[in-house]
Amino acid sequence: MIADGYHDLPSGKLANLVTFLEMHARPSERFEARNDATVAPVRPDVDAYRNMFRRIGAPYLWSSRLTMSDPSLQAILDDPDVENYELRRDESPDGMLELDFREAGSCEVAFFGLVREAQGRGFGRYLMRFALQRAWERSIHRVWLHTCTLDHPGAIAFYRKCGFVPYKRQFEISDDPRAAGLLPLDAAPHIPLL
Repeated sequence: MIADGYHDLPSGKLANLVTFLEMHARPSERFEARNDATVAPVRPDVDAYRNMFRRIGAPYLWSSRLTMSDPSLQAILDDPDVENYELRRDESPDGMLELDFREAGSCEVAFFGLVREAQGRGFGRYLMRFALQRAWERSIHRVWLHTCTLDHPGAIAFYRKCGFVPYKRQFEISDDPRAAGLLPLDAAPHIPLL
């Protein structure tokens, strides 16, 4: 149990509140194609995956896949129960989606995001509709994901509008990826590097 009040955090560490959300039934909204974007499956290698991961996640200090060894990450990318997709606009990859079916009866939306230039234009909703259609094509009883206070400030509201319901919160303490040299020092300037 964590006591109420303030708690010191060592230099080079981050703390954030993680919210877990889930849905237990296929939503009524269906995926519909757009003229200005496509969603395509990809089998990225480690370098291509990390490049996209950084493009999308650096403003939110995403780091989990940056700290993994190359063989460990490649094993996830090659797993037949993990599906990766790109949102493409004008032949440019501007979004990523990773669906993880490794837990029986469940699909985790492991990673979901857009580059800043694609945000606020309906592409997130488009990509999520694709994700949910793809997830519910399998014999599952739950789709889940998590987001945190370092993520886009509208993330929880967006996921709730898509039909997800919060069910759990946790604190996460991790190394600051800027201090570890995994992201540029100027990434996420709204979060001071201590």
